Amino acid sequence: MTTLGNKEIMSRNIQKYMKLHDISRTDLCDALGVKYTTLTDWINGKTYPRIDKIEKMANYFNIRKSDLVESSSAVTPVLVSLSSEEHAVVTGYRAADQPTKTVVKRLLNVEYKEPILNAAHDMGATEEEKQRADAIMMDDDEWK
Repeated sequence: MTTLGNKEIMSRNIQKYMKLHDISRTDLCDALGVKYTTLTDWINGKTYPRIDKIEKMANYFNIRKSDLVESSSAVTPVLVSLSSEEHAVVTGYRAADQPTKTVVKRLLNVEYKEPILNAAHDMGATEEEKQRADAIMMDDDEWK
């Protein structure tokens, strides 16, 4: 890829993340410690930021450096449609260690919660038996 191509990719990505986070040029300049004209040159694809500024931008937007320097993938439109809070949750999950990811998966596992909780309900159980079965299923001490 040519340098011009890299500048264009950087330009599009800076604009995308500024729009996603509703950040003005002035705010980004202040955060990065660069002149307005410097940022404008990056956005217009005239110049390319140094690696230290790319790193500052990535940290500012809470993204990877590669998200700024590489062309967007097919998954990007889905991520762009996320709210800032949703994006932070996805980013946090991706950065989490495996035990934390396991806990998150268990917390979010609603697909199996109801069928497991109500398995006894299919046997023609009385309302009292259903409540007892549900109480056992919800009691963490039963599962140790």
